[in-house]
Amino acid sequence: MNWLLVAEDHDDLREQLAAALRGYGYRVRTASDGPEALRILRAAADMPEAVLLDFLMPQLTGWEVLQSMRSSDRMRHVPVVVLTALEPQSTDLHAFDVADVLQKPVAVERLLDALDKARGHRPCAGPLQRQCGS
Repeated sequence: MNWLLVAEDHDDLREQLAAALRGYGYRVRTASDGPEALRILRAAADMPEAVLLDFLMPQLTGWEVLQSMRSSDRMRHVPVVVLTALEPQSTDLHAFDVADVLQKPVAVERLLDALDKARGHRPCAGPLQRQCGS
């Protein structure tokens, strides 16, 4: 099985998400902020199956991480599930081709459904390709 990246600045939530996902057999790496998430992705031998990305993080926001990912040839095709404390309808992240947007707190079952959806989601293809640096 491939791996997942959980990028979340709240320590308790990050560890809870990672533990829950590991309990379902996922290999998980974690990042506490945007720069760390990008460092992990850039250094990885293979890209993760999906990234669980907090929208509001210090230093680099989830939006900025997502923009960096979508402008990178290596990272642009990695599915992203966004976590946000905001109302999902108040963000225009679907326009940037994310697999799903989940409002915190999120139930484990909803998270697993979003990851299943993400694994079938191939960003930066079709009509939204231009938003991914092409």
